[in-house]
Amino acid sequence: MDIGLNHRDAHLSGNPSATPPRGVGGLALPDGVLIRSRTGYSTARRRADGAIAVEQVPFAGFAESSRWARLPVARGVAGFAESLLLSCALVRAGSPPPPASPAEAWADPAARRSLRGASAALLLGLLAPLPAAWWLLAGVLAAMGGSAALMNESDAPAAAAALLFSLRAALLGAAAAWSGRSGELHRYHGAEHRALHCFEEGRGPTVGRALRQPALHGRCGFMLYADALLLQGALGAGALWLLANTVTGFPAWPAPARLALWSAAELALLPLAVGLAGEAAALRGRLRPRWLALALEAPGRALQRLTLRSPSAAHVECAIVALLGAVSIPDARGARASYLVPGLVDDESAPGYRAPALARPAAKAAVEPPRAAEPTLA
Repeated sequence: MDIGLNHRDAHLSGNPSATPPRGVGGLALPDGVLIRSRTGYSTARRRADGAIAVEQVPFAGFAESSRWARLPVARGVAGFAESLLLSCALVRAGSPPPPASPAEAWADPAARRSLRGASAALLLGLLAPLPAAWWLLAGVLAAMGGSAALMNESDAPAAAAALLFSLRAALLGAAAAWSGRSGELHRYHGAEHRALHCFEEGRGPTVGRALRQPALHGRCGFMLYADALLLQGALGAGALWLLANTVTGFPAWPAPARLALWSAAELALLPLAVGLAGEAAALRGRLRPRWLALALEAPGRALQRLTLRSPSAAHVECAIVALLGAVSIPDARGARASYLVPGLVDDESAPGYRAPALARPAAKAAVEPPRAAEPTLA
């Protein structure tokens, strides 16, 4: 059934989900936006006829079922895993009913296939630059007068780590720029950022207000990727130095054996880098002065600029509908709801707005003025 969504119903009535300003997150979909609150998430997908199909899904994540998922560092890993599962389950247009838990997302065979593909791409981006970094460094050291068999990455761990980081950063930037070609997806991404800015301000979100918000967001997933890349580089440099100084005869090992052990160390450190990146994002939001926080956000903001596209009012309307749906979920164990929204009925800047039809007032009957009394003839 079609209903009109009043943009004051959820946000200005007290935020039934009790989500704090920095407790909302989002995900761009090919045909809409997903917004997640403390108690669940809502998807708002634009249909071909212009209506918005809304799904409100109470979601019980890892934090509700496991204590370890609430611990520092571990909560960052859990949040990243949940986001990856949801994106794999929902990013496809026309996907099945949204999952209400990570287990439901994992039960979807198509989501598992997408997750395997995403994991393979992640590991490829992490490990493929390793042999290239080794080859380049070995060539540089040999050109300096050493022997590639005797002088290798273990002799210059800081240089090896810096070279590896540069190659990974170039690969991540190229992947971000390539993904930015998907215009609709990244317009919805920009709309999601603007809607979240409105919520964090503590004011009722409207399309006009959201369009005036900044395009970039300090808690975007690309911030996490950039932070994790930096931390992985620092941790990898430390791991390589430890291998060179604690493993007997490591510098003289054959190159394939050294690369295999280096790769294993990098893989083992990946969850730690992701978890620390999550903690860094939380701390950066409270950092003062603000210019220091902006300086630390520079790599993530650069990645965002490669992908974001300016949204239209219709994209922003979808994001606001998803936001209001998410903060309207009072309990993570409630029932899901599905409905159609023609537009924001009280937001004059929204594309679906229709002015209320006012009845024409009834015409008043003409009242004839009293006539003066006729003179009496004598």
